[in-house]
Amino acid sequence: MEQTNLVGKRPMRVAALENQLDEWQASIDRTTVPTEVSISDATEQRLADLGYR
Repeated sequence: MEQTNLVGKRPMRVAALENQLDEWQASIDRTTVPTEVSISDATEQRLADLGYR
């Protein structure tokens, strides 16, 4: 399959997409907060059995 790199032909579009990506990544960083997870003893044991704990 032939591929063509069009980045050089559309610099303004590339810049706009990079800006959108940066904004999206920043929104993820702002909204990501640690959350406590509660799992049952049975689930905890199953995870241990599988080697995850």
